Amino acid sequence: MESYNYPGRYLRHRDLQLRLDPSGTAYRASRSFVLVAPWT
Repeated sequence: MESYNYPGRYLRHRDLQLRLDPSGTAYRASRSFVLVAPWT
């Protein structure tokens, strides 16, 4: 998920922490967030 305030940076997890990292090979290999509709 790309950051609104920091374009080109993406939310990802590493070492049990959420991080805001720049896009790159590591991001593409480890992305795991998917936007879905809220539960009703």
